[in-house]
Amino acid sequence: MSTIRALAWSGRAGFRSHEQWLEHCRLYPDGIGPYLASALNDIGGVRATGVHGFGVDRESELEALATWTGDAKRFTYVDGHQLGLNPPRARLETAFPDAGEIGELNRLDRYQVFVAWAHGGPPPAWDAAVGELVRAGRLGLVALHSVWNHRAYPQIADLIGAVSGIGKVREGVPIDVEVLCDHPVTDGVGDFAIRDEIYFEPLEIASDVTHLLRGRWQEHASPFGWAREVGAGRVVYLQPGHEDCPVYAAPAVRRLLANAVRWVAPR
Repeated sequence: MSTIRALAWSGRAGFRSHEQWLEHCRLYPDGIGPYLASALNDIGGVRATGVHGFGVDRESELEALATWTGDAKRFTYVDGHQLGLNPPRARLETAFPDAGEIGELNRLDRYQVFVAWAHGGPPPAWDAAVGELVRAGRLGLVALHSVWNHRAYPQIADLIGAVSGIGKVREGVPIDVEVLCDHPVTDGVGDFAIRDEIYFEPLEIASDVTHLLRGRWQEHASPFGWAREVGAGRVVYLQPGHEDCPVYAAPAVRRLLANAVRWVAPR
């Protein structure tokens, strides 16, 4: 079997809590995308590149950062930086130099699998290309956590079958994850428990998905992972991955991610 070429991208992470920010910096100092790429490169058969940033042009990036750190959003921490409220543009330009991630995201046709993590941000131009490539069977998609933000990533949300928004949210809670079926993505994975963020009712998912995982917290249940075929392509959604929780180090989550990358890769 030939080596799978994967691009693992993460958008920026914003925080109001000093403690959450410190934990994120400890877990993912270079961003979640580069961390996932490193994990995928360890499994064999995958050559992954990791990129991190909003994935938009430079001016849009700086405008989004100004919005995130303004009075409306009040994210006083973004990625590894303690910025305070309404930092001057020069501070944003220095803290967030152009990392060139937009170049890789505009060349998705060079890859076989796109792994995407985000918590919202400005709508990127490459979102439309994801839809075209996946439906043509030229790119597999593994969508993570809250990347199904409809306003920012409408094509990704449509591909994974997310009909509604993410519903209600609870952060940093104990979640029991149940494996619902035998599937290549769940191969070698049993039920497990993690501390993470959970999205729960009201949620609406397309009827043609194959539900893989169910998450439970207290009396609430959540569709925690599913697979879908769209046109000639394949997609997987996995909900684990809050930015200050160490879930991507959990063996079960790593196995799910590796299996998902193999399953969605064009055949």
